[in-house]
Amino acid sequence: MVFKVNRRVCSLIFFLVMGALLSGCSVTIPYDQTYQGQINPTGVMADGYASIDMTIRAGGGKVLGADNGFFIATEAAVNDALNKHHITLEAGDGLKEYRLKVAITALPDNDLWKTAPLTGKNIGMAMIPIAGAFNKRYYMVYSGFDITFDLVQGERQLCHEAYTYDTQAEVAVSQTKRTAEALEAGIRMWEKNRNDAIEKFFTSLSSKYPLAASR
Repeated sequence: MVFKVNRRVCSLIFFLVMGALLSGCSVTIPYDQTYQGQINPTGVMADGYASIDMTIRAGGGKVLGADNGFFIATEAAVNDALNKHHITLEAGDGLKEYRLKVAITALPDNDLWKTAPLTGKNIGMAMIPIAGAFNKRYYMVYSGFDITFDLVQGERQLCHEAYTYDTQAEVAVSQTKRTAEALEAGIRMWEKNRNDAIEKFFTSLSSKYPLAASR
């Protein structure tokens, strides 16, 4: 018995098989641990040093531990921002302790970052004769979270700022590296939002406590 298979069906089968194989690949994308934003000098901590108290709740309310790679990278980025603003991070004789509390919580039904393939569009692209096996694939990337900054010295609250991010974008990725490229797009969206939030906080801090006010 001879079966005749339509060329488009063959393309679709090929796409689905390759998708299953690629989706099983383990991909690790490193997080950027640096602050990439503007520097807005402030005089509020000129007589002391800063310590960071951070909490992160990812999607589903999962609390990330201090040994989590995402947590480590985020804390490092805040540390880097403090360094770049010339704020001391180590205790010393006569220095006051300023605590910077940072709380990050994923929005309901979202996550700090996530990706999802546009299945219908990708199947359509895969069914294009010949070219379907090589066409770009498409993903949606998301980043949704609340972030708060609280700067305190002793019992006194010096600054409170809160921001919400709920962003998404469609990205085109290569056929052969789509998993890695989609993951990287999601992570970079998170990092862009993270840096923007840190920059906004220091802009507010600078306006409330300008450098000229330091003693």
